[in-house]
Amino acid sequence: MQDDGAENASDQEWDFLTDVLLSTTDLPALSVDVLVGLTDVPGMLVRCLFRLESVPRQRLWHLERELPFSWVLVKRDIWWREAKAAFEEVRGALASVGWEEAIASSRNRIDSVLDEGVDYNRSLRTVAKDVSLRLRGENLSEDYAKDRVDARDRATPEQIKLRNNLDDWLSGDGRKEWTESMGFPKLLPWQQWQKEGELAHRQPVFDTPVAAALYAFLPPAPTPRAIYLIKRAYFLDPVWFDLVYGAAWAELAVKADK
Repeated sequence: MQDDGAENASDQEWDFLTDVLLSTTDLPALSVDVLVGLTDVPGMLVRCLFRLESVPRQRLWHLERELPFSWVLVKRDIWWREAKAAFEEVRGALASVGWEEAIASSRNRIDSVLDEGVDYNRSLRTVAKDVSLRLRGENLSEDYAKDRVDARDRATPEQIKLRNNLDDWLSGDGRKEWTESMGFPKLLPWQQWQKEGELAHRQPVFDTPVAAALYAFLPPAPTPRAIYLIKRAYFLDPVWFDLVYGAAWAELAVKADK
């Protein structure tokens, strides 16, 4: 199944994919060509989340632990496009139960999948709220973005203190290197709560989650190195990654929706 043909996939193809997911749980994902191919097509992968049932979906959520792919790097447009397509599909299938009931059931279906993603990776909670609101004809508000930014800023002093005590600052790229790897000639509009050049050895800790959010909103595809650095950052410190990534996503979404 191709990315742009996902909506036209036959029941037999979906059944085949379900069988692959269920029958290969004891095999490394890298050894299953179908799974490797899925992570090369994020649109199809997200479509699978909304189309398949709970048990095979668990296999999908965990693919990023074995393959060069990350859910936090999926483009915002892909999340929205596939959620909307799945919503319309479920609503159409339930048309006989009544308009309002079909809409409510369709939204609940999409929300349950998104909530499942948040349970797997808490960094997806702002993504889930963004998509859920858009299904209701709303957008993330400036107040919500401010709350996420304030939560991040309140946590920053304690995070700095913790890392100073443990001496566990994460190495990697700062905003200058991230900007270069994204192929932009000028510095991107990074959130300025950590000043440029200040405590440069700490910048990867602060900038890597922001880079992940930028990749979800901007055209360039992340390089294999970028995927590695971003996955390492949030698997090592999911709480902090969520605070920074969520604030960045919320601010970017508010700006994009204006």
